[in-house]
Amino acid sequence: MSSPKHFLLGEILLKQALITPGQLQQALQLQQKFKSYKPLGQLLVDQGLLPLERLNAVLDAHGNRARLGAVMLRCQMINQEQLDHALSDQKKWRLRLGKVLQHVYGVPEKDVKRALAVQRNIEFVADATTINIDRALARTINEHYARKNGVCLINHLSGDLWILLDDPADFSLINELKLLSPRDIRLMTATSEEIARVLNCVYGDATAARHTNFTIDETYTFPEKGVFEQPVIRPG
Repeated sequence: MSSPKHFLLGEILLKQALITPGQLQQALQLQQKFKSYKPLGQLLVDQGLLPLERLNAVLDAHGNRARLGAVMLRCQMINQEQLDHALSDQKKWRLRLGKVLQHVYGVPEKDVKRALAVQRNIEFVADATTINIDRALARTINEHYARKNGVCLINHLSGDLWILLDDPADFSLINELKLLSPRDIRLMTATSEEIARVLNCVYGDATAARHTNFTIDETYTFPEKGVFEQPVIRPG
């Protein structure tokens, strides 16, 4: 059975006439069929019933976004005792919960990143070689900035700018990235190792890139500059 938080989100969406009662019921029934936890909002987005930007606006406006610890519990990545101890340590050390769970309690980074992806309604990339990378687009951001922030521009798909990001909760960086393009941005995340593989492919020489399993496109020309520490955008 779905938690009260999910029903609350459904009630908000109904009240704002963003979905119909039938659509809500259909999504809740579909949610029960997944072996692993999938948020109601993400199901509505995946079914094309709710734009992702509208979902995020509702979640943030009403404080209804699931907490990371709750997501990890629901996904059976941790137990309640681990969470209680980690929350206590988080307050003591003033670190993010994900960092505490990973570095103190040995929770695998991929689990933390998967949970962050669920929480933020973004894609988690388990194997970066499955990504179709537009290398010319990616290299419009300079290597120092990309490695410092763990970020890579991936491609334009369905009119959106897709970005691979190490920390999907870094809102300052996300706001900077929005200046790159008038298009909507869609975020993905992955483990640090997978992101490093992508960046090594993008900024390595052509020979190194050809010997990877990445799908590479060298043809992109970036249309406009962004506002970043200089020089982020490479000269044409």
